[in-house]
Amino acid sequence: MLAGVPNTLCVTPLAMAGPVGLNPALAIALFGLAVFFGAVPPVPGLEPFFHPAAAFAFLGVGVLLHVGRSAKLSKPFAEAAGLFESLLGVIVTGLLVWPSAHPNGVTMEAGLGTALLIVTASVLGVLSMIVLRTAFDLLIWVTPVPFVDAIFQAVKAIVTVGLVALAIFAPVVAIIVNVIILLGTTLALRWALRAARYGLTVAYDLTLGVMDAARELPTDPVAEGDVGPLMVFADRIPGIKRRAQGSLECNAGWWIVTFPRTFGEPRTLSLGEAEKAELSPAWNGTTLSTPAGSVLLPPRYRHLQEPLARRTKAQSTRARPARPIAQPASVL
Repeated sequence: MLAGVPNTLCVTPLAMAGPVGLNPALAIALFGLAVFFGAVPPVPGLEPFFHPAAAFAFLGVGVLLHVGRSAKLSKPFAEAAGLFESLLGVIVTGLLVWPSAHPNGVTMEAGLGTALLIVTASVLGVLSMIVLRTAFDLLIWVTPVPFVDAIFQAVKAIVTVGLVALAIFAPVVAIIVNVIILLGTTLALRWALRAARYGLTVAYDLTLGVMDAARELPTDPVAEGDVGPLMVFADRIPGIKRRAQGSLECNAGWWIVTFPRTFGEPRTLSLGEAEKAELSPAWNGTTLSTPAGSVLLPPRYRHLQEPLARRTKAQSTRARPARPIAQPASVL
């Protein structure tokens, strides 16, 4: 505790909200162990969550989830189980900052309206944090870099331990850090939603999606060369955020891409003549590049690269073969 700040739970529950939102199972386990060793008093009304038996149970769940998320093959199962962990984090966060949990707290003196505002802001901030964390998990999952999943989980665990330590020994500092984190994640929410949708689509196509029936190329039976619509994600288009989801069509020899907007009419852009486009394979799908920009077709359309190129007369490139390993020179 900071000097002059009594440990009366008027500050500590708010300090707990950040790590609980970031890593619910592990944070609850660490706080439970802190209660068991007398570092902090139990939160009135939440004693079952921070009981030593529950703490060790949450610790086991947290470790299993971290291990599962650290490997490519087990990650989808760990992410599915993590939905319940995230729900638990939202519930516990709401209970932590609810003034009835600490009637002597400053939020009770500020009035019920202010308390409701604090609870709502905290829960929305935690939800933003969950979306951002999930987006990073999905992006890292579909990135073909070895050990990056395990590194991210280790960093997340270290940050959680640090936030828990701040909440115990410097709760005022922890609240300031939590507010900064929650504001940052809220500001990054739109990016997180785009990244999560992109990551989930690519991850599904590369795993469970391989069992789906192969999609046929959507064509216009009357207009020769017209195709679409096809789902795409923005890659390099001026004025469009990267990984924004849209639809691609080829009409009358021109590539047309449309992106929906939350408010207002969808935005439709021309990517140029179909014959000047290039289709190239990528690890996360197929890239359509034109002088005006580029979009990514998810892996579900990978088998349609050649039919799409023939139909629209676009250029098509194949994946470059791996460079052969140089053989040592013969010793004469």
